[in-house]
Amino acid sequence: MENLGAVHALRDAKRRGVTAEEFEHLRAARWRLKNGLEHRILVVLLHAPDVFELARRQLVQSDFLTPAYAALAAVLLAVPPDAEALKRARAAIAGRPYLPDPEAFDWEREARELVARLVERRERWRLASEVRMERARERNARLSSMSRWSRFT
Repeated sequence: MENLGAVHALRDAKRRGVTAEEFEHLRAARWRLKNGLEHRILVVLLHAPDVFELARRQLVQSDFLTPAYAALAAVLLAVPPDAEALKRARAAIAGRPYLPDPEAFDWEREARELVARLVERRERWRLASEVRMERARERNARLSSMSRWSRFT
């Protein structure tokens, strides 16, 4: 039902006299807000196959946390890509009213930005994991030294 709400909101905007350009801007903004990073990158890659090589070089399977997204990413980023699977995936999303207009939207620019954001997220999570591991080592070392001294008190 949430997608229906988005469609109705966009149609209402059209009725209120929003220009076609403003409408497409609203639709793209709504799509970005309502869909997560992994979902968006997969949809964008289906529309911007010229970015596949960049995505293959920079993304890894573990960037996609949802199993269904990881499976589609494996298909999209395979070398060579499965043409029939790509065709079916594109047909499955064709005409979805909540997606930006395929002709007016800059899919390639969006794809490049989203690949960069996914790589940035992976790096941010890796650094956070390293910090957590270092803190755990320090805590374990403190606890270990405390237990050695507690025998003497």
